[in-house]
Amino acid sequence: RLQLEVAQNERLHRMFRKDLAFMEKAHAETGENGRSFSIRQIYEASRVISGYTVKPGSVKATTGGNVNTRLPLTLTRDGDQENPQEKQGFFTKDHRTPDIPHEDDVARAAIAKYKGELDFLTVRDIEVMAGNMRRRFKDTFTALMDSPAICTFTDWVGFRDIMGNCLGKPSVSDKIDSPEVFKMVADVFQQYVKAKNARGLHEGVGISKEGRINRRNAAMSQVADFLGCPDLIARSENVKLNINGETVRGTFMKKAEGSDCKNLAGDPLFLKGTKATPDNLAVKKQIADLQVLDFICGNPDRHGGNIMYKLTENPDGSVKLAGIQGIDNDLSFGTFLLDDRRSSAAVMLEHMKVITADMASRIMNLNEEKLRQMLYGYELTEEELDAMSARLGRLQNKLIEDNLEFAKGYGKCHLCEGRIKIVDDEELDLIRFSDLVQTGEHGNVFNRVYGNTRSGSHNIDEQSKQLKRDYYESVYRFTFGDYPEMKELCKELNDDTVWHQKQTNDYNVLNSGMQRLMQGMASFTEMYEAGAQHVEELGEIKEQILELLTTVVRYIDYKNGKPESQGWRERMEQEDPAHKPDISERRYRHAIKCMHFLQKKLMEFGTLDDKLQKSFDFEHRKGQLLQEYQQIEEHRRAQAENDPRVDRIISERLKSHESRVRYIMIDEIMALKNEQNPDNMRELEIRKIIDYGFGINSLSQESQSALKTEIIQLNGG
Repeated sequence: RLQLEVAQNERLHRMFRKDLAFMEKAHAETGENGRSFSIRQIYEASRVISGYTVKPGSVKATTGGNVNTRLPLTLTRDGDQENPQEKQGFFTKDHRTPDIPHEDDVARAAIAKYKGELDFLTVRDIEVMAGNMRRRFKDTFTALMDSPAICTFTDWVGFRDIMGNCLGKPSVSDKIDSPEVFKMVADVFQQYVKAKNARGLHEGVGISKEGRINRRNAAMSQVADFLGCPDLIARSENVKLNINGETVRGTFMKKAEGSDCKNLAGDPLFLKGTKATPDNLAVKKQIADLQVLDFICGNPDRHGGNIMYKLTENPDGSVKLAGIQGIDNDLSFGTFLLDDRRSSAAVMLEHMKVITADMASRIMNLNEEKLRQMLYGYELTEEELDAMSARLGRLQNKLIEDNLEFAKGYGKCHLCEGRIKIVDDEELDLIRFSDLVQTGEHGNVFNRVYGNTRSGSHNIDEQSKQLKRDYYESVYRFTFGDYPEMKELCKELNDDTVWHQKQTNDYNVLNSGMQRLMQGMASFTEMYEAGAQHVEELGEIKEQILELLTTVVRYIDYKNGKPESQGWRERMEQEDPAHKPDISERRYRHAIKCMHFLQKKLMEFGTLDDKLQKSFDFEHRKGQLLQEYQQIEEHRRAQAENDPRVDRIISERLKSHESRVRYIMIDEIMALKNEQNPDNMRELEIRKIIDYGFGINSLSQESQSALKTEIIQLNGG
């Protein structure tokens, strides 16, 4: 404890020294330039690190999180040219908490996107459909939330009549009568539910809109440092960088160590996990500490995908989970105290079962004022800091209350639902991982880690689903993802078609071909289990695209060869909004747009073969992988039977049971002896008899004799 306090004081000393330097600089600028700085501005500037350089060529394409868009890049430290220290990670530009649109508005916009084709559908219909589907067709609901590409029109037909009755408006479900219409409705449905979930998550934690949300990630790293577990989450810092000649401020999150369970193909060790994989002391301590960190910081979003897993292979082929790291902490430090009504991925006090003795000591001796000082400059409001303090207080009070209860005869390895036990390393090592998970709907972080690492057979099936889903989504984007754009393009083509002209006219051929292509792509099924037929139909679409490209290029060349085409091109480059093109020029513009659209579709098609092949290849390997897993699982069972901890655990549980029985018996007897109210005497006597019978009959002969002797002595013979 003293070492931790010394380390905290050293961190505060360094931080205050930096704060004072910025105060002196601000004071000088105030005197020289007449500028003024608030204390908040000074703290904010002090917490930003400007000594990094972006490594040339390291900036990659962006990746999306639930809240922020992250830019992958590598940083180096200035002033160390011979041996630069590199950090790979993700940069998020400063931005405020976004205004989360209401799901009703999202649904209306999604319906409007289809230009009148879904006018029969209302927001209320979508709301009722979502509620009924969640209750009665949970698998389909989950599939639609993963991707509208996964659930097909055939699935819809299977429960359309039931859904029509649920809606109270069969006419609505009856109009969802083709793959094309179903895909539109599925798209609206998914956008509606995702927007509702996002709004509920943001509003459910009470995040202020005053500060920049990305800085909460760095603030949580400060708390992790303060609690002596800096590597428990991916390290984040507020930085000022020069990216492509532009000076920008934001947050840099160091690349986390480990693998992502959302991409099982990225780490084949996920496919070999057993119940023994996460069951080691180091991991149990990390999870227990992460739950405490998440609770104090009010993090509502610690689902299994926001954890990275460091898996290693043992010499016998089995897999060990060597460690975890939390990522994506942007929704932390809300004003609510967190309970199970607010977020299914939050950590609630009643769901924690253990806390390490080291962490309990830190929590009980935590200097709250020092912690608040560490968080100045991270744009947290006083209300958010007060909420953090309230959560800390609740945790401290619960630790006191619960461990007074655990002192009442409970021994090692004995856990109680709804109570947090302080455990040392020896006891935590003895407690089975499966005993640390929380029963119920939401669970705790032990549940999420256990679920992602304990079953290789489950992950084999899950990887198969992931590969299929990736392919489905690619086919969906290829065939239907740009449907509104294609429909608008086809309308423009059709509006400027003169049908009495020869049907062999390239423009008319292009128009007719685009109309057929749109219909074929919109009605295409994503179910690749159709096998050869599915691939053949995709190939036909590709051939249509190639033929249309030939037609459109020929038409454009024809137009470019005409003398007036020079003027068209010049006007198109100038993009004069006042210019009103005639039909001949409009056709030329339509053709250019068609060419770009078809080229884009051809590029998308190029990704399908590889993804389909990966999925087929994995399906062919599944049998072998399952056989390998079964061998690992059998070996794990054999080891479990010979585990020397088993006898120790049984022994400790027996001791715990005996000490608990003894406590209850003696407590009841003492209450009976001290009871002065005759009306309560009979009730206490009955309770004593019941407890006495339970206690005596459930113990060993030796323990029974010892307890009988002690009770007789307490009763005075």
